[in-house]
Amino acid sequence: MKTRGFAGRVPVVRSPGREDIRWMAVWLGGMISLWVWDLLFLNRPAFLKIQEAFWNTLLGAGLVVVLTLFLGWSAGLGLYFLENRKQRLPYLSLTFLLNLIRSIPQMVGILLGYVILGQSDIERNCY
Repeated sequence: MKTRGFAGRVPVVRSPGREDIRWMAVWLGGMISLWVWDLLFLNRPAFLKIQEAFWNTLLGAGLVVVLTLFLGWSAGLGLYFLENRKQRLPYLSLTFLLNLIRSIPQMVGILLGYVILGQSDIERNCY
């Protein structure tokens, strides 16, 4: 069997849907290893603070996922009904608001880029 672009290798077809289980196992294995390491080498108050921080982070991340799901679903339903009812101004207003929210990471990235470039420029001019 001839294959092009694979340098004579036959492409491997993997079963879909198994990568998530592997990454979950890797994550759980890493977390368990870290927990055992902390249990063995940290004092009791520090270990309890680490556990509390882990659970607080997990709770915060879960709340963010639920809130994002709720807001995304609500925005999708709102846009669907506003578009079907031919209400142009509310539809455009909601679209503008969603586009503004989507652009926040880009704005933060640009500002961080300015800070990093400005910092390197300041360091270069000081020395």
